[in-house]
Amino acid sequence: MRFIIISLFVLSLSFSGHAQEDGDSYFSQGMNFQKGEGIEKAGEMFGKAAELGSESAIQLLEQEHQNCRTGIKQSKTDDTANIDYTKFLDSCRLFAASGDIETQFILGVVYLQGKMVEPSAEKSTHWFYQAAKQGHVVAQYEMAKAYLKGVNDEGGEADQAVAYGWLCALEKQSNTPGSPGLKMWQGMGVAADAQKLKAKFDDKAEKTLIRGPIMKNICDGYVKDFYKDPKGANASKN
Repeated sequence: MRFIIISLFVLSLSFSGHAQEDGDSYFSQGMNFQKGEGIEKAGEMFGKAAELGSESAIQLLEQEHQNCRTGIKQSKTDDTANIDYTKFLDSCRLFAASGDIETQFILGVVYLQGKMVEPSAEKSTHWFYQAAKQGHVVAQYEMAKAYLKGVNDEGGEADQAVAYGWLCALEKQSNTPGSPGLKMWQGMGVAADAQKLKAKFDDKAEKTLIRGPIMKNICDGYVKDFYKDPKGANASKN
């Protein structure tokens, strides 16, 4: 019995050591990407390193998060002349790429509005997608709008089937307490419009024998892929 306990203890230390080594490895990769032009790839590596317990990665991400938030706060004041937008947006991009859903959504808004940067449908949709696939309610709504209007990162082509898929995911996500972005969504006053829009798609599908099953498969697929149960994820409470 004593031998088993000692063996388990040694085994746990071994796993811990491997995790730390992997974390350090990801951190080193992140630093290499950061020295070049791979800010978002660096953020991805730092995120993996932090998940594995790398203190260096955790501290670095905390600092980048702080830099990002400071820049955003300053941008909302009248004193914007001394803001280095490139620097603080790089911090936001790195932190968002590590997996932070709130910062991903914020970047989507930044590139959509174009107040601090050149507006970019491609970049805004990219970041909204990153947040939407983690279950951010408002980001899912933005994805539906982007494909309805043809303002997205796929050549600006409108795609009603894709828009409908996002509306399906949005419907379930927005009716799930604790979903990321839910409070914001409830305060926007557009839920009824989204419901009416989806109802129109549903009505068209029901009246078409061929299109009906196809649309149902699209709807079910998007719900399966993009609906996220907040209880099973580290969801933001914004």
